[in-house]
Amino acid sequence: MRSPRFLITYLAICLLAFMPLWVHSQEVFVDISQADITATGSDTFRIDNAAVLGWDGRYWAEFQWDPISCTFVLVNYGIAEGNSIQEKTELLIGKWTFYYKTEIKIYTLTTILDQKNSEGGNEVMGTNEKGQAVMASYWPKSKYWTLFDDTHALLDKFYMFYTDGYDILSGSCAYLISKYREETSECYPLSGYKLTSRQ
Repeated sequence: MRSPRFLITYLAICLLAFMPLWVHSQEVFVDISQADITATGSDTFRIDNAAVLGWDGRYWAEFQWDPISCTFVLVNYGIAEGNSIQEKTELLIGKWTFYYKTEIKIYTLTTILDQKNSEGGNEVMGTNEKGQAVMASYWPKSKYWTLFDDTHALLDKFYMFYTDGYDILSGSCAYLISKYREETSECYPLSGYKLTSRQ
């Protein structure tokens, strides 16, 4: 049984064109004028196909009613599965910090190329902190992103990661590949985030 306050607030959200939210301590405005809003439980609802002002692509979000604050609280969100390959590739564009083991690496990805990988995702050109060229890509069938840095004399660095366009998400890996022994390391857990804000 839904409370009257839940119903009133839910109906008010359905009538809004924009909804302010706090994500990663940053206030963002969500365009829900063309989104699908569904009550998913007695105190929860979900928004699909929402646009976030200044962010690329479309997003989904799940909310739960908080009786203490008498408002809905964001509990989960992500990239909409319907996003095009182009939109997911564009999430790579920006300046990134990668953390693994005791290493901190900075990469700046700038240019989407016409060249595609074996799954049809576009290659993205960029540079490491020394200005040397690196390549990244989105893999639409595998649903992950990669970055390859072969600028070191002894070890190539290969990153396979998941992202929302802001953070490197759990399940991401950094691999070190020996140029001479042709050996690949185990998965080193990878974390990080985009340093530059979405434009």
